[in-house]
Order: sequence, then C-alpha cells, then structure tokens
Amino acid sequence: MNIHQLLRSGSLSVWIRYGLTVAATVASTAFVQSETVANALRRPLMESVGIDTSPLLIFGLLLCLFAWSLIRDDPEKKPLRWPSFEQAFTALLLWATIVVFAVWLTHPTQEFFVRIQVYALRNPETGPPMVAAFLSVIELLPALPLLLLAFPIAAIRQSRGRVIAGTLLLLVYALGPVLEASYYRLTGPPLVAAVRGVLSLLPGTTPMNLTQWEIGYQQFSVTLGYACTDFSALMLFIGLFGIVWWRMTMKHSVVHRRAIGALLGGIVSLWILNVLRVTMIVIIGSRYPTFALSLFHSGIGIVIFLCF
Repeated sequence: MNIHQLLRSGSLSVWIRYGLTVAATVASTAFVQSETVANALRRPLMESVGIDTSPLLIFGLLLCLFAWSLIRDDPEKKPLRWPSFEQAFTALLLWATIVVFAVWLTHPTQEFFVRIQVYALRNPETGPPMVAAFLSVIELLPALPLLLLAFPIAAIRQSRGRVIAGTLLLLVYALGPVLEASYYRLTGPPLVAAVRGVLSLLPGTTPMNLTQWEIGYQQFSVTLGYACTDFSALMLFIGLFGIVWWRMTMKHSVVHRRAIGALLGGIVSLWILNVLRVTMIVIIGSRYPTFALSLFHSGIGIVIFLCF
C-alpha cells in the first residue's frame, strides 16, 4: 500500500490526522518554551513554578475521543476529505501568528520577568497557580489552527457539540491551578476545623500549638496542602456526573431537579469523606508517620473515591 492509498484508507486516515495534530501541537509548545528561542531573543523564559499543569496529555486524550467519534459515526468508513486550500492556508497563517504571539508572551523583558517572580514569591498561594494557568493556555493555543489544518470544517461541524464540550473541559483543566487555589482558600479552614473537631473526640488527644493550616494528633502534625482538599476528585466526580446526566437526557426523561439534588449531595458527601480521609491519615501518622505520608496518603483517596 503506497502513501496515497494509506491516507485514503478510511478510518486509518483519521488516526493519521490525529497523530499529526498531536505531534505538531507538542512540537509547537516545545519550540515556544525552548531555551534556544530564549537565547536567540536574549530574554528570560517564563516557566511554571512548582506546579505541573501541562494540559497536552488531556488534549491528546480528548482529540483521540474526537477521532474515534468520527469513525464511529461513519460505519461505511468513507475517506475523510482533506481541508480545502483556503482553510489550510488560513490555518497555517493563524498557527504562525499564534506561535509568534506565544513566544512574545512567554519571553518577557527582564524587568517584567523580575516583577512576575517577585509577585509569585510574595503571593505563594495565588502567584504560582496564576502563572501555571497562563502557561497552560499558551500551550493549548496552537491546537486550534492545527485542528483546522488536519480536519475539514464539515467534520468539525458534525461533532460541534463534542468539540465545544472538549474545549470547555480543556479550559477548566488549564485554569485548574487557579481554581484549586481558590478552593483551597475557601474550604481549607473549614476542613481543618472539622478534622480537629473529630480528633478532639478521640481519647489521648494532646493539645498542640498549631497554625491555621496545621492538624495535629498526639505528637504528630501535618500542614494542609492543596492536594489535601481533594479538588481533583471533586472535578472528576462533577465531570463524570455531567457526562452521565447528558447521556441520560438524550435517551430518557430526566427530572433535572433530582439530578441537581444528587449532584449537590455528591459534592457534600465527597467533602465529608475527605474529612474522614485526612483524619485517618493523621491518626495513622501518630504511630506510623512514614507509611501515613507515603503509601497510605497516596492510595486511600483513590480507594475512597472508587467506593464512593
């Protein structure tokens, strides 16, 4: 089979487009964030501070679902047309403009770069998440024109509902650090108070002089971090619940009032379970600190969420 036949072989052509789009998006991001560009411009490179927020993996998974949906919706496996010359030219021009714009944004002047560093250091709870979210959006910007370059407008319009949903999911994921920081500041103090309240009911509780974000039991204490609020589990639950709700709405008559009540009940239940999770970590940590802060800390949240 020659390359022309390969590109016209129905569903396989879709996967070739998928692979090219993902590879080109990753390459665009690597170019924008490369030290070579920073040295050529003689400007500093703005990078995420202590937070891994790369949305490219999620983009690859969502685009994989998009490609699979195109194949599933076409049982006859008709060859997918390539974009027209006008669409391809516009996409390439838009891609080049976005890459140049992204390079300009991620390579600020030395003075502005220092200001960003100072802000992140002075505001450790909000500064790094905002920088991370900004860089996540920058990483995703080249994906739009590359998607237009690989898939015809007709195929995108056919799946516009899925494209819109995937774009919203990507946007929420990109802004995840800022949302998690806000959620941490909002629910952190009540979480600490609730865990302390549960621990005070246990025998042998030793009063400890703790800060606002610390939890202690006997001689063991921990500081509440971003991950302790279990924001990722909350977002996963809302996402899965939303998918089931949407699918059931398409096939069945759904009482939306009950669905909203179930959603709110699930959110409250998750918060209560997280209080119990943190309490268990602190109690076990009073006897086995290494185990509590390593294997148990990493695994108990997954087990609780799956049971939930």
